[in-house]
This record gives sequence, structure tokens and C-alpha cells, in this order.
Amino acid sequence: MGFGGVEVVVIVSLAAICFGGFHILVPVGLAAWGRWVARRHGGRGWRWAAWLPLAALVLGVVGVTVGSDLLIGAFRDVASAHPEEKATILSNAISEAMNCSALLLLPEWLLLATSGLVFVVGSIHKPARGPGTTSMVAP
Repeated sequence: MGFGGVEVVVIVSLAAICFGGFHILVPVGLAAWGRWVARRHGGRGWRWAAWLPLAALVLGVVGVTVGSDLLIGAFRDVASAHPEEKATILSNAISEAMNCSALLLLPEWLLLATSGLVFVVGSIHKPARGPGTTSMVAP
């Protein structure tokens, strides 16, 4: 017993919603954690680090958007191409879209991993004199 067209659309839609929710919730959760760490420690560096997950989210959204735009353009180009060239044009365009998305998604994942590591360190280490202290050396 196979899946019909409606079932496939529902399954793909649910997978996209789950991935999209995960893709947004992780950076937002890390940003909230980063703001807590920044308030706890104070200092310019901690405040900048709290924005890393949101910068990663922007990179991911830009990567997916550019890749999708390239794919839409590829299908538009294939529609008006000669039948002998359609496969070559489509494969080259898909490759270009995947490379563009990967070039922006890799820094996104690195920013998320880095911010998580920084926030773990900030959560473990206590501030030197209290919240808002920029100096780590006790007087």
C-alpha cells in the first residue's frame, strides 16, 4: 500500500514545519541564554556574544532564501530550454543553489556551536565582583 499525493504533501509539510521550528527555536533559545549570561557577567564582550545566535539565524534564513530563489530561476530557465539541454541546465542550477546554501549554512552552524560553548563557559564561571563587572580581577 503506497502513499497518495495528499499524504505525501501532508508528510512533507509536517517535516518542513518541524525543521523550521527547530531552525528557529535553537537560535532564539541560545539568544535568551546568552542574554542571561550577559546580564550576569556584564561587559561589552558578553553583550556582543548574546547576539551571535541571532546572527546565525539571519545567515540561515539568507542561505535558504538565496538557494530557493536560485532553484526557482533554474526551473524557469528549464521551461524555455531545448529538451536536449534541460537535464544539464537543471543539474548545474541545482548544484549552484546547494553550494550557495551550504556556504551560508556552515557559518550558521559554527556560530551556533560557538555561542553554545561560550554560554556554557559563561554559565559555569561566576562573575568576579557581581553583575555588571567588566574587570575579572578582584580589587
